[in-house]
Amino acid sequence: MRIGYARVSSDEQADALQPQVARLNQAGCDRIITDIESGTRSDREGLIEVMALIKAGGITELVVTRVDRLGRDAAYVDQLLGLCEASDTTIRALDGGIVETATPQGFLMARLLTSMAEMESRMLSLRLRRQFEAYRAQGRHLRGRKPFGYQGGADHRLEPN
Repeated sequence: MRIGYARVSSDEQADALQPQVARLNQAGCDRIITDIESGTRSDREGLIEVMALIKAGGITELVVTRVDRLGRDAAYVDQLLGLCEASDTTIRALDGGIVETATPQGFLMARLLTSMAEMESRMLSLRLRRQFEAYRAQGRHLRGRKPFGYQGGADHRLEPN
């Protein structure tokens, strides 16, 4: 059985889930499991279901569009890679090929990919925190919408309404 797994990080990105699902269908997946949850979380219902199916056996291939769709927590994804290796389940990324973990070189490459995904997530968080700090120092509001009872003033500063 070939399982497809698709993930987006938030409800705002839900439109990007359908193209992933369509590509997984084209790849011939027997079943597709989806998550709308950050890849940094290890308690994603869909991924937990995927892992349970792999443990139960009968899964020959886990298909994702990109390796980072498995997650952005390298340690957790490493557990998934180990589980797939122990269960003789192949992981295939449509944009990257077979994720090969049986050899030392293959394991290293898989580890690099998952570590890069985690680093990308951490860099994004860092950039956002720095930008928010700069906005706060300037007295600017951080939201797209202004809080109730306030209006935009000069230089994007909030003023009581």
